[in-house]
Amino acid sequence: MTDRAKDSNVREKPTTLGQFIRQRREERGLLRIELAKLADLSPSLISSIENGTTPNPSILTVKALGKALRAQKELWEFITKL
Repeated sequence: MTDRAKDSNVREKPTTLGQFIRQRREERGLLRIELAKLADLSPSLISSIENGTTPNPSILTVKALGKALRAQKELWEFITKL
């Protein structure tokens, strides 16, 4: 495997909440609309969090996303390191 191929398989560590959410959503093979339904949130809110236009969503939103992504512990650990 070339260095380039190795690099494409390695995901960068997320540095923002939006990057974390997008990465976990993609790892689970979910579309934004699917995550929105699971979390009972709007697809536009998911998009704005992922894109950084809503960098600090409410605690209830974060809890819903963590539960929907089955990543509650990971999410809280990530947030405490921000």
